[in-house]
Amino acid sequence: MQFFGFLDAGNQAELWGASDNPLRFWLFIFPIIGFASSVVFVYAGTLLFNYKRRGVWVGFGAVGVNALGTAIHSFVIGKIIDESAEGTVVEGVGGLFAGAGIFVAAVSAVCCGLIVALPLLINGNDLED
Repeated sequence: MQFFGFLDAGNQAELWGASDNPLRFWLFIFPIIGFASSVVFVYAGTLLFNYKRRGVWVGFGAVGVNALGTAIHSFVIGKIIDESAEGTVVEGVGGLFAGAGIFVAAVSAVCCGLIVALPLLINGNDLED
């Protein structure tokens, strides 16, 4: 789905009011980061399916990259919202949006990290190096 997000990035820029904002480039970069971390996560799953311990660490890396990208994305969208709402009643709502996005990214990263760690916790001795 991140691939389709890249194709729709121009429409997203218009939706968020970032058509002339210098931060709009991030709306094209974020789907690429998400797609790359998804591919790496599939690779980690393949390694784990073959009982390779390295799959856990590759999975942790994919979760970390995705969480970092989501946190940056929340910050950028919050900044875009603040700049487009400058001088209106809803001024400052971008910071609230960014904070909520970063919180959700952190919770998601912890949950996904625990799921990735399960093979290591359950049968860590059976995994090959």
